Amino acid sequence: VKHLGGKFLQRKLTNLNELSAYDIIVNCSGIGAYTLVPDTSVTPGRGQAIRVNAPWIQHGSVYDDEGLLIYIFPRSGSVVLGGTKQIGNWNTNISKTDSKTIFENCLKLIPSLKNAEIIEEVVGLRPIRPSIRLQIEKRSINGKDIKIIHNYGHGGGGYCLHWGCAIDAYKLVKKLAEECKITSKL
Repeated sequence: VKHLGGKFLQRKLTNLNELSAYDIIVNCSGIGAYTLVPDTSVTPGRGQAIRVNAPWIQHGSVYDDEGLLIYIFPRSGSVVLGGTKQIGNWNTNISKTDSKTIFENCLKLIPSLKNAEIIEEVVGLRPIRPSIRLQIEKRSINGKDIKIIHNYGHGGGGYCLHWGCAIDAYKLVKKLAEECKITSKL
């Protein structure tokens, strides 16, 4: 992209209005949409998981029933054990209580995990909202009309949904660029 004249800027934003120099903005800010847009319908779904070394695990398992979430996902080089689904919890610190519960619950499904070496514990905030926001917003900032394509709020389904939503977001960008007669330099 750089060899075609594209630029990558990395900086912390506090509001999308800071991007008023651009004609089209694609917002895929996840949980950050709460303050960046701002969109107060976005709430965190706190997820905690444990990565372990368990090469004998070849198949994934999921149990999700009335607030109890247990999953075991083999990946290349590790197995992910989870999890938590704590709606409204903004805490990104590792909870030893949650880790203990996760490990014990996973042992109930696959007892051989007892011997698995723990590689790391992780916490993430899934962006939950009443429905995925995949739409165009037209906003006037300092007298300039800006088009924002929002693509966030996938909750725990982001891994499954991201391909289709990314394609739809691209189609919206293309539509706006054609309407505004904006040509890409890439």
